[in-house]
Amino acid sequence: MTPDPPRRPVGRTVLTVVTIVVVGYLALVAARPSILEGLPAAVSWFGSPYSVWSIVIALVLVLSLTYVYTRGHGTSAAPIALVAGLAALSAVLGMASYMRCHDGQHPAFFTAVIATAKLMRGDAGYGSECIAQASIETPVAVYVAQLTALTAVVLSLVGVAIVLMRSRFDRLAIFIKTRLNRSVTAVVGIDDDSAPLVAAIAGALSRRSILVVVTGSPERPCIVAARAHGARVVTVDFARTDSWASLRLFRKLDALYLLDANATLNLTRLEVLSEVGATNSRTRLPVVVRIDDPWQAAAWRAEQFDRARSEAVPAGDRWARDTVGIYEVTARKLVDEITDEGVEKIVICGTSQLTLALCAELAARQLDADYHGNTPLPEAVLVDTGADEVVADHHRSRTEMGLPAERPPVTAVDEPPTVSTMSGLITGDPGKTAVVLVDTDLDPTLATRIAMRYPKTPVFAHTAAHAVGTAPVGYAQARPVVGRLHMFETTMEIPDGQAHDSWEVAARSIHERYVNPDGGAAAQPWDRLDEFYRESNRRQVANALWIVETLSDRTWRSTADAQPWVPGHSDAQPLDQLAALGFDEATVLRMAQAEHEDWCRFYRANGWTHGKRDNGRKHHDYLVPWSEIEADPAKVTRALTSLAGTLTKLRELGYQTARKNDDDVSAIDDWQTFERVGEVVARQRFEDWTWTTSGGDAMTAGPGDWEVRTSPDDPVRSVRDDVFTATYELVDGDRYRRIGEVRARPAHDGEIIDTLEGPVPAQPGDWVVEGGGGEQWPVPADEFALNYRPITR
Repeated sequence: MTPDPPRRPVGRTVLTVVTIVVVGYLALVAARPSILEGLPAAVSWFGSPYSVWSIVIALVLVLSLTYVYTRGHGTSAAPIALVAGLAALSAVLGMASYMRCHDGQHPAFFTAVIATAKLMRGDAGYGSECIAQASIETPVAVYVAQLTALTAVVLSLVGVAIVLMRSRFDRLAIFIKTRLNRSVTAVVGIDDDSAPLVAAIAGALSRRSILVVVTGSPERPCIVAARAHGARVVTVDFARTDSWASLRLFRKLDALYLLDANATLNLTRLEVLSEVGATNSRTRLPVVVRIDDPWQAAAWRAEQFDRARSEAVPAGDRWARDTVGIYEVTARKLVDEITDEGVEKIVICGTSQLTLALCAELAARQLDADYHGNTPLPEAVLVDTGADEVVADHHRSRTEMGLPAERPPVTAVDEPPTVSTMSGLITGDPGKTAVVLVDTDLDPTLATRIAMRYPKTPVFAHTAAHAVGTAPVGYAQARPVVGRLHMFETTMEIPDGQAHDSWEVAARSIHERYVNPDGGAAAQPWDRLDEFYRESNRRQVANALWIVETLSDRTWRSTADAQPWVPGHSDAQPLDQLAALGFDEATVLRMAQAEHEDWCRFYRANGWTHGKRDNGRKHHDYLVPWSEIEADPAKVTRALTSLAGTLTKLRELGYQTARKNDDDVSAIDDWQTFERVGEVVARQRFEDWTWTTSGGDAMTAGPGDWEVRTSPDDPVRSVRDDVFTATYELVDGDRYRRIGEVRARPAHDGEIIDTLEGPVPAQPGDWVVEGGGGEQWPVPADEFALNYRPITR
């Protein structure tokens, strides 16, 4: 479907027209002042010589138009065009004003040109002399022209300053926002191919996150395009690892994208960031690495997930790894096009990297269709010399991931793709078979000959980038010249509303399982879903990565030592689905409680309160303590169903779990649940400030953090605003009561705790306390005994 052309804002159009009319009127009055004599008194004042209000109105219109056309532009072209427009406007008004300034010693036209040129450079004296010699009154247009020319000059200077200082401005904005507890989504190393992915990342950005692009070459077109999507840009020297990897923004991450075309370079940068501990305190932080080769990506991801948490892994290496690649994105969009055609069989000619990506994409979608009991996806037939080996490798890859190899069926025809071979495969209704030519070095006439012989068969032919007649997959194309032949190129451009990585795919798929167009705002299809509910689904996926790693005896892996594949179905009981994934009932209930508490924090942070369900007034009846949920079997079932849906979808994407080693299990057993008790004295501070830990380490708190002490005479500590709001309730005045539950364990000797304020060494006898958001901090033993009470379940 051809997208609708963008609509020009009506207000901007009206403002433009009004400004042009006013400027034209003033120019006409300047050239022919006699026209004022024929106008009514109620109108003739406007434009009359020395009329202050005429100057004010014209200037307000010009400045308003300047603001409207400058706002929101991320490229330099818009300011340049605007300056040129202002200069032209000033020239028109100047010429109209000085056209009458001539006599026997001053030629008519050229005198006006010289006076206008001097006016535009800031020297209006010559024009004033001409006006005096001509014995005429100074038109209003002269003043408007002077001020317009001045605006153009100022705008030019500001534009140059912004370009020269843009990097410093970006760093300052990042510093301020991270100090205000904004998290960072960082994109490191982009090129022209991966630039479109930045737009998709920006579209899915959390409201509390800022998008930062880290690059070594800030003047490239892809960086300019990133700025247009709201990204802040930090310029670094990647050769100086110690300088760029230690940037503060990497300690505020909620997601990381490494998108250089060189996969080895991306992996090297990930290792560097892992070594310096560039994450926050949350276990399993999403990171997406660009690896274009689909099987290299799958192999790397499997290898990385096999690294269970251990003392041998750097403290900062807490990533939930995923990959993205140009062939993966192209395959996703191709399958969208093909399934929209309603085909039952896909004939893939060639055995390139795109072939592997197409097979993987079809297999992933089939699992989701199986879960819902939907119509199977089209079968795939690979045609090329050596196709049988590729199919065998595809089956082995799926099996090693613990996923079914035969869904959907992928078969091979081990012979070169020719028209006669296609004739044997396109049987029955030709419109039910689609043909995809994935290699650019196939017979260049093959696609056209197939389309001519079978005009009802959709044919997609891969050709070189930017070749004549090509278009990115998924975009409206011109009417095919022959049959239903479409030429396409590989791309990383993602259509509006489509997922840009596995985490977004999971969030969207989880939501789609509960879509009901008549079920209210929270149950709408993804493309019509309010951004708040989209963020809630993304939160659910990120939290699932954490609760499995933290609350169970299992870790995320991607190879076959996990539980064997058991087909899930939406009608199965949630405890049965989760048992098939390797989780016992006690663990499931702990994880469901953690998910419920995180969901409550997210909703309350966005202004929701407990009450009868009313989306418009932000009331929700489930915003209650877990103990109330636990007392209602129907609510427990709903919570478990949601958890099962999330973990099942992650399993379908290849993220399965396996038991941790014995050391990991014993570490989990050290954690105990405690109730927060007692009262504190607290006040919120709105500037940067410092405090000292019991071990003598200086910590920095940001604006908005709370200054907390057990009593007026005790040492202070800082608590971030969102954490304070969720864990304290007002008693009276500046006294607050501790509320909620935490997990805690004795600190290990020499242990370094990644707190929200930075790394802190634990002191002998300290306890490590973990809040509901995954944040950790050390507490001295005597203080812990006073403020935390063990809970026996």
